[in-house]
Amino acid sequence: MAEVENLTPSTTKEWLMHINSCLDIVVSNQEHQCKKQEELSDKIDRVVTSQSTQDVKIENLEKRVNSWSFINSLGVVIAGILAAIGLKSS
Repeated sequence: MAEVENLTPSTTKEWLMHINSCLDIVVSNQEHQCKKQEELSDKIDRVVTSQSTQDVKIENLEKRVNSWSFINSLGVVIAGILAAIGLKSS
């Protein structure tokens, strides 16, 4: 094939050899691109899965924060009531 690459085709046979060589390069590049596309697709799938896991963890954390906020607010109200009762009785 090395002589075909440097060839300046002049006959039908030489042109066919040259075209065949070009097609081999195109097919090889296409196969390489397909492999790269599959690798990228796998990576994207892993990122999507990881993102979904993170979303679930964030949602659970938000629920915990909201429950703590409620408990803290309730504690403040109870402390205020107890303080008010303590001030009235003194």
